[in-house]
Amino acid sequence: ILEVEPAGYAVYAANEAEKAAHITLVDVKPFGNFGRLTMMGSEAEAEEAQRAAVRAIDQINRLARHG
Repeated sequence: ILEVEPAGYAVYAANEAEKAAHITLVDVKPFGNFGRLTMMGSEAEAEEAQRAAVRAIDQINRLARHG
């Protein structure tokens, strides 16, 4: 389970996670203050998916700060 802020970023994070690793997307909740992404797969694949999702969110945040 990965939690992101703002909630709408959960959809983008899910997309990047799926592209980066062989995981199964179980649920995405892009509502409220925090979005939640639930995925499953092998431990290594889930970790790679998480890293990809976090990188994607970090990139969006950097672009938002620096225009």
